[in-house]
Amino acid sequence: MIKGNEEIRTKQAQASIGQILLLEKYNKHFKKFNLGIAQFLLTSRELREKESLENIKSTYNQVKNHAVAIVNENDVISVKELSFGDNDNLAKELMLALDFDTLIILTKKGQLIKNGKKLTKTNLYRPEDYDAIKIETGGSGGLKSKLDCAKFLIDNNKKVFIGKYSDGLLEIISDKNKRTEFVK
Repeated sequence: MIKGNEEIRTKQAQASIGQILLLEKYNKHFKKFNLGIAQFLLTSRELREKESLENIKSTYNQVKNHAVAIVNENDVISVKELSFGDNDNLAKELMLALDFDTLIILTKKGQLIKNGKKLTKTNLYRPEDYDAIKIETGGSGGLKSKLDCAKFLIDNNKKVFIGKYSDGLLEIISDKNKRTEFVK
């Protein structure tokens, strides 16, 4: 791995290596289920430009029945004005651009907690509304980013859940005790 400071060029070089390592992990995981993976590297520019957005939609429609689409920001070419800022914003923009219905935010901690109780539903969108937990993302997003994303999508009639990544998507979808659902 490339070691260095917080300069954008160092971060871009680190991302170019890290992206491959991440895809190797995804590939290994999804192979267990006989599923392939596809990679979509985006900047916010692609979702704003009509032709690029149409290419994304077309590619996704070709891939969706054959592989799991892994979407990430293209950090190698991203600069501040092309950046989503974090994966929560990327997910939000992609949900709207591709007209998806449901977003599941996966974290190490999982369900949101208030007064010591795990919540199955919530209409609260401020970090201070929850017990002091730290959602470690390894990136630039945090609980506030996730709550802002959820609020925006709920206001746009989308479904949003937050769950623990180690529980697995099927469990999170089927078991309300494994997730928090955001509501209006």
